[in-house]
Amino acid sequence: MYWLANGTFVDQLYPNGTVKEEATMEKGNKLTRELIFFQLTAQDLRTRFDCLITDPSGVFQKTIQTQLDTSSRQLVSPGMG
Repeated sequence: MYWLANGTFVDQLYPNGTVKEEATMEKGNKLTRELIFFQLTAQDLRTRFDCLITDPSGVFQKTIQTQLDTSSRQLVSPGMG
């Protein structure tokens, strides 16, 4: 399980560490891998983030595009949940 940012590994696109992946966590039959933003920039809001899982049956991908809700000043990621 890993994250890509605009098709590039996160640690390569963000070598300064402002965005990084946490370790993959397994709880029962659920896997999670958090993507941490230490400093959010306007560029991050225009970046496509893809979470990919590979196993013997294939590759599974979920894409998110983060948006800033200007009324609440909170980040929202449509389609996640």
